[in-house]
Amino acid sequence: METKKEGEIFSPPIKTIEKKSRRRKSTAPGGWIWKITTPYREWRELPKEIHEYPQKAHKNIDRIHEGLIDYRLALMKTVYMAKRVDARLWQIYGQVSKVVVTLEDENNKRAMILHTPRYLKKLKTRWEDLIADQGDLLDAIGRAPASLKFYNMMMIYKDIRQRERVEDEENERRYTEAYNSLELALEYVEEFINKKENDVFTHSKLLKMEDVRQQWSDRLLEINRLQQSGNYDIEAVLERIENLKNAIFEAPTLAKWIHDIELRYGKLMDDHELLSTAYGKSVIRSDEIKETKVLMTEVIPKLWVKGENQQLEHYVKRLETFLNANEPLVQSEIAFEERHSPWADTSTEDKKESDEIDMLTSFVRIMINAIESRESHMGDHSATVARLSVKTAIEMNWNPSDVRMLEVAGLLHDVGKIWIPESLLSKPGELTESEFQLLRMHPYYSAKIVESISALREIVPWVYYHHERWDGKGYPEGLHADEIPLGASIIAVAEAFSAMIFNSLSRKPLSINVAFDQIREESGKQFDPGVIDAFIKSAISLKADLENLQKSGFSSVI
Repeated sequence: METKKEGEIFSPPIKTIEKKSRRRKSTAPGGWIWKITTPYREWRELPKEIHEYPQKAHKNIDRIHEGLIDYRLALMKTVYMAKRVDARLWQIYGQVSKVVVTLEDENNKRAMILHTPRYLKKLKTRWEDLIADQGDLLDAIGRAPASLKFYNMMMIYKDIRQRERVEDEENERRYTEAYNSLELALEYVEEFINKKENDVFTHSKLLKMEDVRQQWSDRLLEINRLQQSGNYDIEAVLERIENLKNAIFEAPTLAKWIHDIELRYGKLMDDHELLSTAYGKSVIRSDEIKETKVLMTEVIPKLWVKGENQQLEHYVKRLETFLNANEPLVQSEIAFEERHSPWADTSTEDKKESDEIDMLTSFVRIMINAIESRESHMGDHSATVARLSVKTAIEMNWNPSDVRMLEVAGLLHDVGKIWIPESLLSKPGELTESEFQLLRMHPYYSAKIVESISALREIVPWVYYHHERWDGKGYPEGLHADEIPLGASIIAVAEAFSAMIFNSLSRKPLSINVAFDQIREESGKQFDPGVIDAFIKSAISLKADLENLQKSGFSSVI
């Protein structure tokens, strides 16, 4: 054995150093011993890593639950659910939840040291896949609200487009139906006009069918252009079609009415011209003639062509009222002048006319007695009114023929009540507003009945206007002061007086003197002041007869 000398540094033998060096190399990373022991080291580390995964997974589950709550809130704010997105989320969530439970069961089934490294590696890989799937699910949940919003925008747009298509189809159907009905109206009216053309459009100097056809064509073209533009309100278009259709349907009927007025107006103007030139008299004011001529020749034809029927009817009725008021006056003046002209030999004609009026008066009395039997409380009301009217007219120096016609008007002034229900005429107490409005129609019905008798047409205004008031508050037209025909004013006073002194269903009769006071009080209000004095003087002359009539139960005074 070698010994160390003094002062000499000890150094191990070379073999010993080489052995230690070889030992260190074999245990260092990459050495053969390292390589041999690697599986062992991994086997020892894997359980630690695997035991950390459940904690990570549960943290991810908490985040997933929070994300799903936000997703549900976003879902509540939407109209449409994205079913595929929703189904995919819940599918992944269900799968991840099952895998967590399964892997936790694997972790707890038996001690990790009892598993082989291969099994532990597979288990670790499954946990890593789970964590990755949870991350994907969190990403999907985070993107879900935006996906829902986009999906809803697309669905809303789709629904809007669908509704627009349905609405367009419905509008097209409605337009087609309305347009077809318009074409049928045109065909009907053309056929009607072709049959009736000789009666109206051939002879009318005011109404030209060519003008109204052109107006219809222009309005139809305007409707077509509006519909084809695509930018239109369907309700406005349908309203235009309906208005045009109504104008087309009503045109022939209105034309017939206008033509009748045109003929009557022309005859009235001719007669008035005759009265003016032959006898130097005029009963219609020049401003009235000028105004009505403008209406007849300009305003009414234009309104008819344009189809503005509401205004048209208003002006035609104004002309009709004008004619009803003035035709009898002009005719009576002409007849009077012809009878009294020095060259006219009318004795035979006058006698014939007088006989006809006598026969007509007798017939009227019989008819009125039958009608007034429905209103027993009124007694011989019409006969009383007729006698008072006749006495007043004589007092006012009327000519005999006009007096006789006024007598007939007095008898017939309420003949229109034949069209009023008997239950209404005999109803005790006050009438309702609708019942009163119905009762106020009787002057119109009376005038229509009288108008149908050609010999009595001159008294139509007296019958029609006998409920007008001097202050303009009467009916049916609300005429004022001198606008009311004088004959109607006389009948109005006589009827009111008769109603005052005889029984009524709603009040007791007045004494004759009290009735006189009320008549005087209403002078210039309800009654024509120019009639009152003559009426009271005439009624005083009949006072004894009227008082006897009050006592005897309304037997006839005539």
